[in-house]
Amino acid sequence: MSENHGYRYNVNKLMLEFPYYVNEFIQSKDTVPLSIASIYSYCLEFRKYLKWMNEHNITNHDDIKEITLKEMENVTKRELEDFVLHERLRLEAKCGPRGPYISTKSNHCSD
Repeated sequence: MSENHGYRYNVNKLMLEFPYYVNEFIQSKDTVPLSIASIYSYCLEFRKYLKWMNEHNITNHDDIKEITLKEMENVTKRELEDFVLHERLRLEAKCGPRGPYISTKSNHCSD
């Protein structure tokens, strides 16, 4: 199986978890010259964010697929900043603090 086929398989699998509006966004990225690896990364970030919304009681659903577009529209700037801070702290805990410069060596600390 080619690497691209593997990414496509994973994207399709992840899309089963998403609300329709996320799927529409992901599908729209197929029409621009964007690599399937980049689209897969978008999917991972969407899943991470949607799960975080439920875990932090911004939404309250058993399944991230149930998060409505209206709920997404009502996310406050503060809630979004909280997610960004959460992700930064999570990555720093995993990989150590990054100064103003990003290392050019691969250390697999991007997820």
